[in-house]
Amino acid sequence: MIITWLWHVIYLLFRWKRAGFSRKGWTMLPNMQDVRDFVGVSMYYLGITHEEPKYGRYQFREKMDYLAEYWGVPVMWLSDSSCGSRSTG
Repeated sequence: MIITWLWHVIYLLFRWKRAGFSRKGWTMLPNMQDVRDFVGVSMYYLGITHEEPKYGRYQFREKMDYLAEYWGVPVMWLSDSSCGSRSTG
């Protein structure tokens, strides 16, 4: 899992460099539209509105899932490396 995470980070950095270090291509980062979409879908689920918001390339749910995985891997790795060598007996 760590190797896959490292490969993905390197791939993202390579793509960012190829795009001229522009933040335009970072479509997976949450923005204000995601906050509006969250409010809109919450209102839809509560029955306040009758149609779900229209999403862009990624829904806010997909962005949160993606970010949870890619900040969670280093947290798991660090917690394992700090406690992994302790003996249990």
